[in-house]
Amino acid sequence: MDFKDYQAQSKSHWIKRNPISSAAIALMVLAGAANYSTISQNMQATGRVREKAMEHSEFNQQLQATSLFVEQQAEIAEQRYSEGCVLVVASNDPTKFTSLTEGQPVLDSVRNVPLPAGTVVCDVFGNTARIVSLDGQPVASEFAYTGNKQLVDDAIAASNAADAEINQPNIE
Repeated sequence: MDFKDYQAQSKSHWIKRNPISSAAIALMVLAGAANYSTISQNMQATGRVREKAMEHSEFNQQLQATSLFVEQQAEIAEQRYSEGCVLVVASNDPTKFTSLTEGQPVLDSVRNVPLPAGTVVCDVFGNTARIVSLDGQPVASEFAYTGNKQLVDDAIAASNAADAEINQPNIE
C-alpha cells in the first residue's frame, strides 16, 4: 500500500470513527451554503462600515489639524494685538470701525496713501494682518484671527486713548 492509498483509507476511517464530528462539519457546510447570501450581505455591510469609519477618521484628523491651525493663528493674532497693531477705521467715517479685507490696501487717513509693507494692522472683529507688497502695492495679507474679545477691547481702548495724537488708518 502506498502513501496515497493510506491517506484515502485514513480519511474514510476518520469519518467512520467520528460520525458526530463529521455530521457537525457537514451541517456547518450546509448552513454556510444556505446562508451564503446573508453572510455575503453582512460582509458587504461590514465593508461599508469600515469605509465610513475610515472617512470619519480622516475627517477627525482634518478637524484636529484645523483646530491646531486655528490655535496657532490665535496665538499670532493675540501677539499682534498685545504688541500694538494699528486698528483700522472706515475711510468714509473715521469714527466707525471696519474690518480688514485680504488683498486690499490700508490707507493712512492723513496722507491718503497705503500703509507701508511690514505694518501690522487689526480690526475690532479679531482679525489681524501684516501689510505685504503684492505686485508693488502694499496690501493686507498673512491674516490671523483671535476670538479673545477682551484683548480686542483692550486694543480699542488703547487706540481711543491715543486717538487725539494718532489718526487711525482707513480702509479704502
